[in-house]
Amino acid sequence: MAGPESYRDPPDSGITAEQHRLFEVSGIHSAAMAPLRSTRDVLGALTLGRTGSSDAFSVADLPMLEDIARRAGLALDKAQLYQRRRKVAETIQNHLVPRCRAYPDCK
Repeated sequence: MAGPESYRDPPDSGITAEQHRLFEVSGIHSAAMAPLRSTRDVLGALTLGRTGSSDAFSVADLPMLEDIARRAGLALDKAQLYQRRRKVAETIQNHLVPRCRAYPDCK
């Protein structure tokens, strides 16, 4: 998926049957999807659906959806980076910092 897309019906893809089932169960008549991108990869997709008597998604709705997906992707990317750096820091501390119990005055 290159950018946000709007559908009145689920797209033809490997997950079409499951999407169609979910759309029927939840009453979604219009959906818009945008990729959640990190700096290196696509992490997933943000999918919004409209139910009831609300209007279908239009091309005019897509820039806002794309902005939300871009921000969410960056937030996920930063969270993953923080998690990796925290794990590295903990590993370094566990291996390089002397154990406190080795010192009698340590509390």
